[in-house]
Amino acid sequence: FRSTGTAPAVVAATPYNFTVTATDSVTATVSKAFSVTVNPGVTITTASPLPPWTVNRPYSQSVSASGGVPPYTFADAGTTLPPWLTISAGGALTGTPPAAGPFTFTLKVTDSVAGTSAKAFSLTINPGPSITTLSLPATTSGLTYSQTLTESGGTAGFAYSAASLPAWLTLTGATLSGTAPVVTAPTPFNFSVTVTDSAGAVSAVQPLSITVNPAVTITTPNPLPSVGSGNSYSQTFTATGGTGAITWTFAILPAWLTQSGATLSGTAPPVTAPTPYSFTATATDSLGASSGPQPFTVTVASGVVIVTSTALGPWTATRPFSVTLSASGGVPPYVFSSVTLPSWLTLKGNLLSR
Repeated sequence: FRSTGTAPAVVAATPYNFTVTATDSVTATVSKAFSVTVNPGVTITTASPLPPWTVNRPYSQSVSASGGVPPYTFADAGTTLPPWLTISAGGALTGTPPAAGPFTFTLKVTDSVAGTSAKAFSLTINPGPSITTLSLPATTSGLTYSQTLTESGGTAGFAYSAASLPAWLTLTGATLSGTAPVVTAPTPFNFSVTVTDSAGAVSAVQPLSITVNPAVTITTPNPLPSVGSGNSYSQTFTATGGTGAITWTFAILPAWLTQSGATLSGTAPPVTAPTPYSFTATATDSLGASSGPQPFTVTVASGVVIVTSTALGPWTATRPFSVTLSASGGVPPYVFSSVTLPSWLTLKGNLLSR
């Protein structure tokens, strides 16, 4: 007895049951139950595209199958594999890619009863990783610092490491962070970083530096120069330290003063006695570091007057004459002058004489 046929297509292992009866030449019979299980056709179950990898790193990937009747045998479906890549009968893809780029190929699987199928695959080989952060921004003493490093190439899953990192900085993942130390002059802090990808490829060493600038300090002395009543006034404020451009803010500014950048200007109001005007100035750098409000005072002096009596005589002809002139108010020192002096008198400094 021989039974033959072509197994039907199924999507899951399906048993087929039947009974066979044998009858001899004298009509004696015997029956026996049989079952044959038909499995789905063998297929490669490994997904495409395959996980990416990095150039010059040893590659290994297992290819799996299901259906059919194990064991399975894997092979290149023709000559589609790149020269650097091989597949074993057990489904191990191995090799070391010498160059980056996309690769495509087709693999086939054969089961123990000669069932077979093929599947196309793609695999991306990435260039080696490199750090693309080439410089870091400066900061100011006392400020919190945070900067995320970036990379290109490589295969995702990056780990950064640093050498000679200053004590005030930490490297967590790809982020540098810390609080800038107090310095009295712009101070560079030098170190280097590398990045390693998930394939074990390591970037070249990238040197980096962070400059820490001193805190913002207002250098304009207080009190400010005085001004006479009714006179024009202008004062430019200065500061050292900080990072980037300095922005000035003034609080409680008297109404007669206006601000333009770092300069205050205006016309001093009339006063009858020396009058101080107080306010605060704050210098802030481009990162928000501030000097804090600093107090300043400008004094407006009353108008200058000559206090020497207008009656200088009488005097006697041909006798030497000398009078010292005096003034008050305004902002000393004083300069005396006249365009109506009689020809026999001279004015030198504050001395009127003949």
